[in-house]
Amino acid sequence: MKPYNAPNMNLQDRARLRERFFGATRSVLARL
Repeated sequence: MKPYNAPNMNLQDRARLRERFFGATRSVLARL
């Protein structure tokens, strides 16, 4: 699910993607 095949991604982009992913999961869980 996570794009680990992109080594040119720097730490900031990965952190932002993780933050957005967790935010989406939290919103979905809160909707239940």
